[in-house]
Amino acid sequence: MLAQAAMAYYFDPNVENVGQAFETVNWWQVGRSAAEGLIPWKTPGGKIGRAAATASGDVLANAIYAGSSYSKSQALQDFAVGFIGDLAGGGLGELTAKYGSKAIAKGLSKMGFEYGDVNKMLGGGIKNNINETVNGVTAKRKMVGWAEGKVAVIGRDQKERVNKFAEGIGAETWDGFDINLPEAENIANNKKWIQGLKDEGYTIYDTGTGPKSPDKGAYYGMETKEVFDDN
Repeated sequence: MLAQAAMAYYFDPNVENVGQAFETVNWWQVGRSAAEGLIPWKTPGGKIGRAAATASGDVLANAIYAGSSYSKSQALQDFAVGFIGDLAGGGLGELTAKYGSKAIAKGLSKMGFEYGDVNKMLGGGIKNNINETVNGVTAKRKMVGWAEGKVAVIGRDQKERVNKFAEGIGAETWDGFDINLPEAENIANNKKWIQGLKDEGYTIYDTGTGPKSPDKGAYYGMETKEVFDDN
């Protein structure tokens, strides 16, 4: 029951709340076998089944400790986090095949996993010391997203460095700066662009600072914090 409800709540875009999640539970299947309740999986002895069993134990322990204050929504979150954590070593493929990478990424974020961890679970994550040089500009790291063919570039000195690197690999850059807007509003718009990249699973190259601008500055500083969780 928890497996079906949790997967629906976090990964099914048509399920908007906890009540709807529990309505999706196939009670006939749950009645036959708790293991078979793990739609669409029928292998309780495999990774999915073992992860579900471990997560169910966590929920039971938490429920005993919290007593009557333990809610359905908390139970779903505790189950899902334990379930996904146990699968992080490579068992997410079946979930991705059913729901798609975008839904899985959104669900993992909803559970509270950080952006870099979400990408890592889906086969990407932060890649340091890559030293990829394009058009004379070197990127030393990148965040590998889950979407194929979607690439963006961030860094200092937009025209001289960021755009040159992006042009060489056919990637996107932020072009929303408006001289007529206050800096705070421009930074907010830049942040919205970054969030859009994260939502869509982009791979993001970081070209860093350069000789002209050795410091990060407000815009690039925000970008690295949002993408790489820099301080």
